[in-house]
Amino acid sequence: MQALFTLTPAESRRLIAKAVALLPEVRRAQAAGRIIIGNPTGGTMGAVYNTVFLRNAKLIIPVGLEKLVPSVLDAAAFGGMHTWDLCLGLRCALWPVTGATVITEIEALSVLAGVEAVHFASGGIGNSAGAVTLAIAGEDGPVRAAFELVKSIKGEPPLADAKRPCSECENHCDRF
Repeated sequence: MQALFTLTPAESRRLIAKAVALLPEVRRAQAAGRIIIGNPTGGTMGAVYNTVFLRNAKLIIPVGLEKLVPSVLDAAAFGGMHTWDLCLGLRCALWPVTGATVITEIEALSVLAGVEAVHFASGGIGNSAGAVTLAIAGEDGPVRAAFELVKSIKGEPPLADAKRPCSECENHCDRF
C-alpha cells in the first residue's frame, strides 16, 4: 500500500519530536534526568559537542528535510562565517557533524509506524513555505497507521518568528 502527504515545517517538527521521544537512548536519558533537546539560539552544539564526543555519548539531531543540504562537506568548504565579501542575512558557516544520529521525517515515520518513506517534493507558498511531501509504502496496517498519525498532527501551529527587524540586529549584513 502507498500514501502521499505534505507536512508544513511545524507538522514536520511535531512528527520528528514524537519519534525522538521514543528512541531508547532518549528514554534512558530521560529516566536518568539528563537530556539535551535543543536551544532556540543555536548555541547548544558549540557548548556540548566536545563533551558529547569525549564521553562517547549518543548525539541525536532532529532536523526537518526543509533544511536539507545536498552536500554539507562541499558547502562547508565553500566558505566560512568571516569569508563572505557580501552578505544578506546572518553571516554563517556550516559545521559538519560526524557520529550523530539524524532523525528526519523519514526516520520518524520508520520509528513510529514501521513504513518506508521517501522525500517526494518540497516547497510551497504562504503557510506551506518549507513544506515537504513524503511518499510512504508498506503493509496495509502500518501505512494506515502512519497516515492516521500524520492526520493527527495536521494543523500544528508554526513556531513564533524570532527574527528581529534589521535595525535591531547586531549581526550586520550588507543590506544597508
